[in-house]
Amino acid sequence: MSEPTDPPVPDPDVPLAPIGDGRYELTHTLGTGGSHAALYGGTDTQLGQPRAIKILTSPDEALRSRFLEESTATMALRHPGVVDVYDVGSDGDRAYIVSELLRGGSLLDWVHKNGAMPPRLAAEATVGALNALVFAHMNFVVHGDLKPSNVLLTRSGAVKLTDFGLVRVFENMEEHGYLAPEQRGGRKQVDARADVYAVGAILYMLVSGQEPSAILGLDAASLRRGVTNGDILAVIEQATEEAPDDRYGSAQEMLDDLKARIEALPLPDAGSPSLATAPAEPTLNFGDGDDPKATPVPSVPLLPPKATDAEAADPSKLPGTPAPVTDRAPKTAAPAKTEESAPSFIDPKLYAVAALAVGAALTFVLLAGAYQILLGGGSTLEVQSYPTSLIYVDGTYVGQSPWRGTVSPGTHEVNFRLENGSSGHQTVDVLSSGGYACWNFRSNRACE
Repeated sequence: MSEPTDPPVPDPDVPLAPIGDGRYELTHTLGTGGSHAALYGGTDTQLGQPRAIKILTSPDEALRSRFLEESTATMALRHPGVVDVYDVGSDGDRAYIVSELLRGGSLLDWVHKNGAMPPRLAAEATVGALNALVFAHMNFVVHGDLKPSNVLLTRSGAVKLTDFGLVRVFENMEEHGYLAPEQRGGRKQVDARADVYAVGAILYMLVSGQEPSAILGLDAASLRRGVTNGDILAVIEQATEEAPDDRYGSAQEMLDDLKARIEALPLPDAGSPSLATAPAEPTLNFGDGDDPKATPVPSVPLLPPKATDAEAADPSKLPGTPAPVTDRAPKTAAPAKTEESAPSFIDPKLYAVAALAVGAALTFVLLAGAYQILLGGGSTLEVQSYPTSLIYVDGTYVGQSPWRGTVSPGTHEVNFRLENGSSGHQTVDVLSSGGYACWNFRSNRACE
């Protein structure tokens, strides 16, 4: 699993002025937010949290008013698949949006780095995008400008959509291959089927590695050369029909069809890259090591937790079915053996119990091996915490973080516990490509 790459840092001799009456420090440039906006990475100094900050660069008052109106409406979209917007405002002649900062890159970044996606991984990423769209459409919000660069990834590989509603702000919207035909020529009053077209075009790009600039002009034979899987091809063809009435009637219809086909798609090859880009060595260092002007924050060493006295004396006090922790309890010196000591004998019954335990363990190993051979095994779940903690998966103690193990695909409950009693909980959807859970006890929330 590769280390995520932090955004580039600007020239240190050209400092960026804070915004929001000094609350938000701008530390590095993330890129452009279109022809009228710039995107920065920064910090909310009141909460000490990293943020992404989009600033409108146009002095046009009408444009600024629409920018603030659409951004404020986006704040109401609270969904795991939508990038959270925390603040909208103006500072002098600068209007801005403050949202969560994701470090997993975008789907476009993923393809540029790794090439075309395996069909099943692409389908799983598309399912994540469609789940968010279904929620947005139920709240009467059409994105209108979906493309791989604004479908973002968390470090754990979850998909999140950003830039909702901004297509209606800018009059001279840039045309690209992900726009539905009815949007060409600058038309922005479209319905949810324009988003369906965009998702189909994104799916085409993921599995083919090619921009869909001329997808409407491709005949069936040309499409098949770029998309070899029949199920994925059928979804793309249905989603990208030229006439809106010929497409899926809604994002929910497309989602249902894709989910019905996903189990038939081949699993990605072992060792193929996943959507997750979790860091290999977690620390409590929230500084930006690439920024020479950033204030250094010392890393907190991740020491293994010790069991409490109550846990050491009675492991049943741990939730779930934990492994014995008595080996971490303070050990007292054994009494010195004297010549007068009577010889001790081991009860033969203990040998029988030990033999049964060994037999049960061997049976479990054999069954697990047979499962992996016959069914292809499970999926890899990686769990980390800041600092390290005791880890429970589905109520069973599995060890200390960082922990990695094999679980069945599906939804799993992960609990984190420190020796001082602090705890965290995360529900993880483990896909065929794996899953990742992480808890930050400093902020008492899941890692970003």
